[in-house]
Amino acid sequence: MLKIAPSLLAADFSKLAEEIKKVENADMLHLDVMDGHYVPNISFGPAVIKAARKVTKMYFDCQLMIDNPDRYLKQFVDAGCNSISFHPETVKDPLKTIETLKIFDFQWSVTGWHFKHSPLLLLKLLNPG
Repeated sequence: MLKIAPSLLAADFSKLAEEIKKVENADMLHLDVMDGHYVPNISFGPAVIKAARKVTKMYFDCQLMIDNPDRYLKQFVDAGCNSISFHPETVKDPLKTIETLKIFDFQWSVTGWHFKHSPLLLLKLLNPG
């Protein structure tokens, strides 16, 4: 089933609540988290997601384009993400990362990697960052 997920990165961050309200009819809100290491750009982290969560009940689809996402999984769960996608080359053991997300009883996917157990396919038509 095809779902539409506008990206929070397209928002004017000076009026974030208003921008989120404009897209609340979409299926979900896509959160591109970038750290300046795995990809050259820096976007935002759990604090911005937590603030966005206060203004909407939208489904938050979070893509972690960061090095060592295992270190931050709980912070993103606590910030209000509903699902997390990660790039397998950013972790030592992708299966361990998946197991951690399952412990949180969390939806997950693996980005850019054919993984037969992934319940979600995140298709992006551009390079990360």
